[in-house]
Amino acid sequence: MGNANAKPRMNYYRSNTNREKPSEYMDLIEKYLLLVPHITQYNSDSADLLQPTLWHSDLHLYNIYVDLNTETITDIIDWQHTTVAPLILQAKVPRMIQHPNPLPLGWVMPEKPEGYESLPEKERLKADKLFESALCQKYYEVLTAKRNPRHYAAIRHNDTWKPPLVQPIRAIPGAWRSREVFRLRASLMAVADHWLDLNSAVDCPISFTEEEKKLHNEEMENRDYVERLMAEFQDAGILPADGTVDPEDCEIAQKTNYMQKEKFMSLAESEEQREWMDKIWPYQDRPEEA
Repeated sequence: MGNANAKPRMNYYRSNTNREKPSEYMDLIEKYLLLVPHITQYNSDSADLLQPTLWHSDLHLYNIYVDLNTETITDIIDWQHTTVAPLILQAKVPRMIQHPNPLPLGWVMPEKPEGYESLPEKERLKADKLFESALCQKYYEVLTAKRNPRHYAAIRHNDTWKPPLVQPIRAIPGAWRSREVFRLRASLMAVADHWLDLNSAVDCPISFTEEEKKLHNEEMENRDYVERLMAEFQDAGILPADGTVDPEDCEIAQKTNYMQKEKFMSLAESEEQREWMDKIWPYQDRPEEA
């Protein structure tokens, strides 16, 4: 059915010339189905984490209203995508307080970088911002462990290779439609790489060729490059995170976006690379078939 409805399309993170094919996605689905019997097994101590749970799936600062006088939450909006699903599929740190880089779970608190006092002022300000961001996520972790231990237990479970493994399950729904084939492939590759950690009695039922791994790693490098660049723009206040702006700032943001895209493309070392950089710039409209 996927082959009948989906059409080959460009994925510029992967190639500037070759189209991403629905058949590649179907191959990943076949691999996923081979893994399902193994990654969905669970012991009785995990049963509580599988209970259906009502969850707001998109908590960010624009969805939460706070009374500035009492510093209490008065409203939470955008409930239209609320879901009821097993807790381990829902559990995560809300993106409004997620640190840009993964933080290990546990009680080790973040520290400022070595040599902080000798850094130039601009670098110290950047270090301060990252330190505050890490502290914010750690504070959320501590409060969650204290006030919502089931949620924290689910977060900790998902940080291990103990079944049920949620990443492939999270990644597969609508992966083609939402342009998340890379994420699905990455989750399956991770399971294959950590198969021994699952303590399974059978060999891993899936594998990837060296060529598939090479193409995936190249795409990952391209994605990481763009994400790092966007993070720099956002840290500098040049472009907003997620492209979200207030209506009154929209025109200014559009002009800033255009200028930063031109600056980004000026780094190209060839016309071919410039064309590629034009295609992967994230803040732009794209044709449906692209």
